[in-house]
Formats: sequence, C-alpha cells, structure tokens
Amino acid sequence: MAGSKSKVGGVFADIKTYRRSYLLTAVASFGGMLFGWDTGLIGGVLSMTAFQKSFNLGNSKSAAYANLSGNIVSVLQAGCFFGAMSSFYLSDKLGRKRALILADIIFLIGSVIQTTCGINTTSLGQLYAGRVIGGFGVGLISAV
Repeated sequence: MAGSKSKVGGVFADIKTYRRSYLLTAVASFGGMLFGWDTGLIGGVLSMTAFQKSFNLGNSKSAAYANLSGNIVSVLQAGCFFGAMSSFYLSDKLGRKRALILADIIFLIGSVIQTTCGINTTSLGQLYAGRVIGGFGVGLISAV
C-alpha cells in the first residue's frame, strides 16, 4: 500500500515540475473541444421546437428542413477552413500565444452573434455569419 501512495506523490510531483507543459497541452486541446462542443450544441438547438418556430422552419421531417439544418451545421466548417489557412500567417506575425488568444476572442464573438440571432428577427443570415466567424476561431485555434 505504501508503494501506491508514493506513486501518487510522484505523479503530483511530475505535474508540479512540468506544469507548463500540462497547461499548454490542456490549452491546445481546446481547439478540438470547441469544434465538438459547437457541433453538438447546434444539433440540439436545431431540434428544438422554439428554434423552428422562431425561424419559421416548418416541418422538421421535410427534405427542405434537412437541407437547411445540414447547411447550418456545415457552414461552421467553412469558417474552420479559413481559420486554419490563416493560422500560419497569424501565428508567425503575432506568436502562438497571441494567436490562441485571438482565436478564442473570435470564437466568442461568433458565439455571441449566434446566441443573439433570434432577437427581433427571423432571418438565418445572422446565424450563418455567426457560425462562419465562430468556425474561423475554431479552425485557427485547432491549427495553431
């Protein structure tokens, strides 16, 4: 039993010694986490009846609704493409730390735009714009 206690102490000592490496690994993994979180979240939002009524989407079993929801989900990937493409330039000019912070800010701006898209409008344009902007941030943070 004493051997297992010393192993746990060794793990914590290792974490303390290499804390910056562990922190960097955690921060770097957020790119994949943001992509999965955003994709899962929009899938849940699209199935909500309040969302469908707010944007007059009609029958959720129709082919038109399936195409529209597929477009809403996949437009994030368009932003991811351009974010990943710009990652080399931005990380070279700003440095990786500042590029990661910028990517987080861009993602948050896109999230706010998506969150407020149902206020006083039934247009999906703001939702598309927010998804592209958020996708840019996700692609940038994933590639940096």
